[in-house]
Amino acid sequence: MFDIYSSNTYEPPLNMSAFLGRRKYYSKINKEKMNDIDKMNEFSLSEQSSNWDNLEISIETAVQKLNPGNIRLTSTKLFELNIIRGKGLLCRSIMKAQSSSLEFTHIYAMLVSFINCQFPNIAELLLIRCVCLFTNAYKCKEEYKCVPPVIFIAHLVHNNVAKDCLVLDILKMLIKTPNLHSIGMVDKILNICGKKLNSNPQNENDLKYLFDTLQNISQDGQIDESVQCLVKSILLTYQNHLEDEQRFDLVAPHKQFTHSLTLNEKYNPQYELDSFVFDLDFKSNEIIFKTNAKQILKEKCKVYYFSNYDFDENMADDEDDEVDLCVAYLDCCFENCTVYNKFFTDIIQNLCLLNPSIVGALEFIFRRCVPVLHTTKPNRIISLAYFFAQLLSLDIISWKIFSSVHLTEIEKSYCGRVFLKAMFNELILQMGNNGLQRRILDP
Repeated sequence: MFDIYSSNTYEPPLNMSAFLGRRKYYSKINKEKMNDIDKMNEFSLSEQSSNWDNLEISIETAVQKLNPGNIRLTSTKLFELNIIRGKGLLCRSIMKAQSSSLEFTHIYAMLVSFINCQFPNIAELLLIRCVCLFTNAYKCKEEYKCVPPVIFIAHLVHNNVAKDCLVLDILKMLIKTPNLHSIGMVDKILNICGKKLNSNPQNENDLKYLFDTLQNISQDGQIDESVQCLVKSILLTYQNHLEDEQRFDLVAPHKQFTHSLTLNEKYNPQYELDSFVFDLDFKSNEIIFKTNAKQILKEKCKVYYFSNYDFDENMADDEDDEVDLCVAYLDCCFENCTVYNKFFTDIIQNLCLLNPSIVGALEFIFRRCVPVLHTTKPNRIISLAYFFAQLLSLDIISWKIFSSVHLTEIEKSYCGRVFLKAMFNELILQMGNNGLQRRILDP
């Protein structure tokens, strides 16, 4: 009889005790070999630490490079990183960038709304940290620390990432202690998401309480006159003019996961997630995330602009690369440009003749730029106006791009008016008054 552990060598039969002893011996050897294999496969402490540092740098770099023209591209880059492991790093980077540039909070809120569709736990953690930052600063009367999280929360409510109840709780808290700072934040909140709050019938009682309280503050003789003047301005501006607004959403509202948070509950901001921790299952967790990320990146997201003029941008990967190419080209053209050079248009005209898909990319960029012109540098606005005016005058792009331009008091900003004025002045120079008039009236 051959022993099951031997290698083709004959041995005499063994009794039961000897057989069990030998089996135990070889089981121990096999176990040690498996442990050795596991040790070879798992990442060492130094390797995991290095990976963590690279993850932190990659997340911070992507967030720092965020601008109105690359929100979709930035979210794609972040999805390629293990933001589940680095969700604390991502929340910290976004909040840090937002607090240092409050005027671009709406851009960071759009990025969070995009992330929220795929990773709602990350958006929830960011909201929790904003709430904790605000409540702690409010208790300690550190007014300057209250502003960034309040503005961020208002924009996240506006983008359907958080429910209205959160911002209503903040408004109620602020009007309890009326001063220039607290009432000023009330003004900012209503300016950001006041129309959205008013469009929800469930908020009727809360808004009535808010404006009744503000009315009482405006008539209270014990309150500083400057505060009363600000309150009267708010009442005059918002109480009778909170009409439904045109929406600008990066993703469809029905695809958004809306988080329900309040100021009455205690939340854990999990700041320990910002620090490196050794992971025993590091390799398997990395494989799981990469598999899920590949699936997410394959999905094509529908991007919404205005409710009346939605564009279904289900672009193929190669078409998306055409858009990135054009954006990079425009960045190079206008980076250090003080006076527009027609040479830029001549180059893009030749490229359009060689590759017609660039035409669609340019039209897409126009529609994407118009709603966010207020975030663009003044000289760049004029250069963009001249650039697109020359493309129109040469019939390189379609005049249907003006379907994304809405000449209403609500939607048209000062920068938008400057852009259109410069654009049509250039069209008049290129085509003449009669030529431009014929083109505009052409059905």
